[in-house]
Amino acid sequence: MPFLPPAKSNRWFTWFPAYAFVTWLPLMLQRFVLNDVDFSLTLALRLAVFALAVSAILSLFGWIGARYVWLLATAGNVIGLVLLFVYGMRDMDGWEDLAGLLTYFLFLGGGFVLGLIIEGIARLVRRRN
Repeated sequence: MPFLPPAKSNRWFTWFPAYAFVTWLPLMLQRFVLNDVDFSLTLALRLAVFALAVSAILSLFGWIGARYVWLLATAGNVIGLVLLFVYGMRDMDGWEDLAGLLTYFLFLGGGFVLGLIIEGIARLVRRRN
């Protein structure tokens, strides 16, 4: 994965805010544009804190060298955001619109867990060899 910075590189600290912004922006667009909800600064800040937390966790794993965790969680993040938009375009209301958000969390968490498993297997294989 040559496009990722090496472990313990300071470039991970520049990827952190960029990743947070790239996660926060679609969440904002989905909530306030696609769902046509009035802007709420409180909710916007909550989404920003969530995006910063996701970015901090994944950037930390990238910084310590767990590249599979970062890669698979990012894939889960992207797939989850796409599905969040797809479900949001179905004109669901009430509890139904939570399906998109739950799908997003499922794919983000699933990518993270799968990344942890693959990273663990890769480290065991490297240790054996």
